Amino acid sequence: MIYFLIFILLFSSSINDDYQTGLDAYAIGDYQTAMKKWTALVEGPPTAVNPLVYVETHYAIAMLYWQGQGVPRDFHKSYEWLLKAANLNHAGAQAKLGSLYTDGVAVPRDFNMAFEWYSKAAKQGDRDGQYNLGIFYLNGWGTGQDTTLAKMYLAAASAQGDEAAEQALAGANSFANNIEANNEEANNEEAKSDELQINSLPPDVEAPPPVGANLFAIDNDEPPIRDETWILSQNPDQYTIQVIGLSTTEKLKALINGHDNLAPFAIYTVQRSSSPIQVLIQGSYADVDAARTARDKFPREINPPDQVWIRQFGKIQELIAAEGMGDG
Repeated sequence: MIYFLIFILLFSSSINDDYQTGLDAYAIGDYQTAMKKWTALVEGPPTAVNPLVYVETHYAIAMLYWQGQGVPRDFHKSYEWLLKAANLNHAGAQAKLGSLYTDGVAVPRDFNMAFEWYSKAAKQGDRDGQYNLGIFYLNGWGTGQDTTLAKMYLAAASAQGDEAAEQALAGANSFANNIEANNEEANNEEAKSDELQINSLPPDVEAPPPVGANLFAIDNDEPPIRDETWILSQNPDQYTIQVIGLSTTEKLKALINGHDNLAPFAIYTVQRSSSPIQVLIQGSYADVDAARTARDKFPREINPPDQVWIRQFGKIQELIAAEGMGDG
């Protein structure tokens, strides 16, 4: 549905005759006249009409093609007009482009492009943009999975009355609570196991490290791998390189074997579709320029530079805290 009320209220005294005539025609279902008048408006000089009305008209034409009103339904033409409106900073058009890239309609499916357009729409307060950006962060589509940001955008959309966002937010909170409960239960079981093992050790056998120690420490001839405690101790304003996520720490150790010069490495855990993923990060950099320099020189045998990405420690720390990790 096309929403014009805000423009009628704010700009009724300056609305171009073609726009108003098209609007009146649209209201009574005469979509062909609406298309004719709106097309005439955008084909004229942009300076002849209120800038906001000019942008809105591009979006209105796109939605006529989207819905097949007055013209055959054509998502390719809708995309062309949406792109014009989006480049003029129309939030609704930006969210619609995100939808096309999400579903692969009229354009190749591309979650990275969808994430980009949803981000632009969400930053302008568009409800659809906020909801979809929250879903993308929740699932790690086109971006790193970030439960904290997912909740933030879903909450923003929910506050605007989006029921789907409210349900997704409830699900995200429940998911995080389940992860925290599972981690607590696992830690309790691990503590009991360690206690039994320590009590049963012969006098000449060295005890294992206590619970909460760096369990990822490896032999001296391998690069040291730190745990979440180290990540949480870092300056949240500094940067690191997120290298790759794999199913086990053993695979990560094998991947970086022989790259001692890149130490320190660290690992944190995220939960995706109930299966934990071990995420490897490398280094601690004072600013983003230093991180970019390191990223551009990153060894391709571990992961090509265009497949690793720079993250601020604060964002990773928020993720660890949101998922109930790092409590040791």
